[in-house]
Amino acid sequence: MHFQWSSDSPSGFWLGPALLGVLLIVIGVLLYVWPQLLAYVVAGIFILTGGGLLATAWRMRRRVTYQRFDNRWEAHDSDYPQV
Repeated sequence: MHFQWSSDSPSGFWLGPALLGVLLIVIGVLLYVWPQLLAYVVAGIFILTGGGLLATAWRMRRRVTYQRFDNRWEAHDSDYPQV
């Protein structure tokens, strides 16, 4: 697989990963200076992950569909079985 990189990329495309890298470095330095902060960081990650999982479950709840499977389908029936 060969990628062709173009110089016509959006000018601010690099800014997101750069800011995330700076944020992670700052968090790492703060954790080194103040080790008690680790408990808050871990608790925050758990809360954000739990909220994300709840939101995903809430969206999935609407997608679950149930169909009766006790009907006997015949080969000559139409595309949709009569209930």
